Amino acid sequence: MAPEEPLEATSSNHNRYDKLSSEELALEMEKTRMSLAGKLNRLEEEVGDKVRNTVDHVSGQIVGTVDHIADTVKHSVAQVQSQFDLPARIEKNPYKTLGGVMVAGLAFGAWIAQKKKPHRGSSISSAKAFQTGAGSGVLPLVKGLVATMLVTAARQLLETKVHGYINSLQSKGLQSKDRL
Repeated sequence: MAPEEPLEATSSNHNRYDKLSSEELALEMEKTRMSLAGKLNRLEEEVGDKVRNTVDHVSGQIVGTVDHIADTVKHSVAQVQSQFDLPARIEKNPYKTLGGVMVAGLAFGAWIAQKKKPHRGSSISSAKAFQTGAGSGVLPLVKGLVATMLVTAARQLLETKVHGYINSLQSKGLQSKDRL
């Protein structure tokens, strides 16, 4: 017997149910239950598949976004660190560093000299201030400061150049040993 589609509750079908025996009615109810159970299972599978696909898709997007943000933060941190890596910046641009130190030393020296200079309205003239020593100590201070900055910058420059020269000699020495 071929499975029949469940009967809908219409007036024509209602008369049919009146004529069915209790066994046939039970069988018809079982067919209807089975049909409904199959449809519910298919619906459940379809909905479950759609939910799983959606969850997988959203999870993939979240993971991708988090990875992108992490990479961006790492890149930004690396850029900030490279900006504040003073030895690397000195090594990359030693002459600019030397010039910057010189300009900073001169600017600082001029600022100190300006602070120690007597004002125009004061009772001490410039010549008298120089004779009495009111302005003394500023020029040696500026000279010492500039000299210290220049020596420090020159030392850094020499260390950078010497290390580079030594490294190049070592690499040449290793290359010549490899050839033997």
